[in-house]
Amino acid sequence: MQYYPEDNQAPAARLFHSQHNFRDTYSLSWPVARDAEARTKLASLRIRPAARTTITRGEPGEWSDATRLGEPVFHCLISGHAHSKLTDLDVTAQRVLLD
Repeated sequence: MQYYPEDNQAPAARLFHSQHNFRDTYSLSWPVARDAEARTKLASLRIRPAARTTITRGEPGEWSDATRLGEPVFHCLISGHAHSKLTDLDVTAQRVLLD
């Protein structure tokens, strides 16, 4: 599910939130409250953070997705192939900017 915040669209309820980052990477985040469910889904799909990155926690005010969602989140970078797995299952709301 893609949404365009510049057109005043809001994300539908999904387990993950994502956004294209750079080249073939995507920023992936999920609420801390749903961490066990999210990590189980990532493990079942064999998705891991991109090379030389880790899963980290972000708080509102210090990390953009946490601020946007209004709650603490875990976030990491994933590959485009991994992101395709999530979009095929419709478990991520992808933020797309029009610029």
